[in-house]
Amino acid sequence: MTDVVSIIVPCYNAEAFIAETIATVLNQSYKHWELIIVDDCSTDSSRDIIRSFLEKDERITLIELNVNSGRPAVPRNIGCAVANGNYIAFLDADDLWHRQKLELQLNFMKNNNAAFSCTEFERFNTLDEVKELANTTYTEAHLKGYITHWRLIQKNIINNSSVMLEKKLMDMVDFIEDIRYKAIEDYHCWLLIHQFHVAKSPVLKEKLVFYRLVETSISRSKFFMLQKNAILYSEYTVDGRKLGFRKYLYMFTYMLYSIVRKFIK
Repeated sequence: MTDVVSIIVPCYNAEAFIAETIATVLNQSYKHWELIIVDDCSTDSSRDIIRSFLEKDERITLIELNVNSGRPAVPRNIGCAVANGNYIAFLDADDLWHRQKLELQLNFMKNNNAAFSCTEFERFNTLDEVKELANTTYTEAHLKGYITHWRLIQKNIINNSSVMLEKKLMDMVDFIEDIRYKAIEDYHCWLLIHQFHVAKSPVLKEKLVFYRLVETSISRSKFFMLQKNAILYSEYTVDGRKLGFRKYLYMFTYMLYSIVRKFIK
């Protein structure tokens, strides 16, 4: 039986990047995939650009939401719900993949008997910055190490566009749709998976994901992410108990940062 990878892409006003992102999937060396793009009521030409690809490849599906959810958790959950593959990979609408990403990662997971995995990634502003990496040909994927639940609690070291996992995991866990968790819904999901379903997950050493640095990206604001992580740490529980010391340490850091920020304005 051939393994099919369902690729989930949430999209909102991504007209500047979505064509490149779709092209990076079309160029994959592994051909057994379906691409599910869930558009969160874009107001630009994103949908028209996506529709132009639908005519060229029947493996691409566009789901058009009628009301903007305001957060990627909703489109991702919808994409996972309709996915037909036995593996799921996530890809943000402005990120790119190395052409061997699916092939290498799928083989890597099978060789390591893994239900969840992620890869290394490279940040970029322009395509020229990752041209050399993009043109690299890999003969195999190497193990960098493992991620455990407790290591993940210390810091989210998983890039969303690098994740591939067995679909059955997303049948048991979903992305929290609480608006307060916007920008950290993926972190929350990975924590739940590693606490309840996966003891440890392998990290593929090769840089197979190119993470685009966009000035308007909310994840680029350290203060914003500090606020969001403070919410997560104040509510997340382990074995029925909240995180305790780490929660208060993070809240203290958040308050200190807030005070300093007022003086440097």
